[in-house]
Amino acid sequence: MKHLDAIFRSGTSWGAIESILFHATLTIHNIALFRILPLELYGTVGALFSVCYLMVTIATMGLDSTLGATLGSTHTKERVNNVLKQQLLYTITLLSICALIAIGLYQSFIIRHIYLTLVLTGIIFAETVKKSAKALLTVACAFRVTALADLGLITSYITMVWGTYACGIPLTITHLFVPLLLSACGSALYSCIRVYQWYKQLPATINATPISSAGRARFHSFFTQFAHLAYSGNILVPLVASTMGLAHAGILKLISSCIHSAIIVIERTFGITSTVLFAHTTNRRYAFSLATQYLIPLTVGGACFMVIFLHKVLSQSTLLYAFPFAVAYVGIYVCSALSLTYERLLLSETRGDVIGLAHAVSMLISFCTWILLGMGYMHILTCIALARLLYLIIVASVSYILWRIHPPIHLHVGHVALSTVFFAFMYFII
Repeated sequence: MKHLDAIFRSGTSWGAIESILFHATLTIHNIALFRILPLELYGTVGALFSVCYLMVTIATMGLDSTLGATLGSTHTKERVNNVLKQQLLYTITLLSICALIAIGLYQSFIIRHIYLTLVLTGIIFAETVKKSAKALLTVACAFRVTALADLGLITSYITMVWGTYACGIPLTITHLFVPLLLSACGSALYSCIRVYQWYKQLPATINATPISSAGRARFHSFFTQFAHLAYSGNILVPLVASTMGLAHAGILKLISSCIHSAIIVIERTFGITSTVLFAHTTNRRYAFSLATQYLIPLTVGGACFMVIFLHKVLSQSTLLYAFPFAVAYVGIYVCSALSLTYERLLLSETRGDVIGLAHAVSMLISFCTWILLGMGYMHILTCIALARLLYLIIVASVSYILWRIHPPIHLHVGHVALSTVFFAFMYFII
């Protein structure tokens, strides 16, 4: 148990440091862009960013969620080789399919903006490599290395963008994406070097995980991540840009970016660490309790902060009419954060079928509700929030039935108060 406690403390500490610094900086960057750029240009930039990171999620195909269960607690060169070969096959196949679809649908855009297309392609490749390397380093419990890689990326990117802007260079699409390409390549290279150093120290003998089991787990994880994408800004922002205009997409990009940052802080602090915990023990109750002891107070405090913060930002930009959208998005954030540890538990036990069924049922019910309510923008977000709530109820109920794991409903007033004070402090800084 002491070994698990040490892993948990190291993972949550470095995960919290990295995610809070990274996404606080990114949020300030997005707000600054929102206030400087024309709303239509901000919507265009947001749509392109969303498409890039949508492709990265597709290309990695759930590697970060299943790698702990695939490699187990004993790491060997042969197991890592099997994972890398499988990952390379998935990535090449999926990105090739996406490239063919993009060429078929947007051939004229690609021809007119070939330079931008090459830059975006390079970003997708570099981020895919970095994300895969980060998954391996996380399983190796190299939490400090992954934190430094991400903090180096955001620091160099922000320095290049705003440093050149201070020198009088205007903010354009190229000016925003070329620095990201350079930063992503540097971070990916650093991560790969550290993976190779770890790999050289591994023993050569193996007791490999069967490919069928690993492949099934990857499919379940990929389906789970893709279902989450259906509720994220990476899907909604390009969809709104193509149907309702770039100005509406810009507003949604701001709201989704702020709330997505809060979700990522929770995921990188608790989700990645819980994956490693479940891979190192069969005591599900203890690992689950350890992984969720601070999850609820941070989620509640973060929700309170996001509601107040978004109200402030939108009111200052005379866009207060979009505040109900922000409240609906906060509801999505709460349900996503609370369901995170349940997902990692079910995936570690190769019960991805439960996750798939929960997604299917919740999406079907919310889709029927949306049809009854109509096509309004607020109706869409309300139905998404309903789907996330139903999904949380299903996975929590199944976990209790299978392993008698109680939903983490115990609220410590002190923890909630401390997290609220912390987020309020961040509110005044931003």
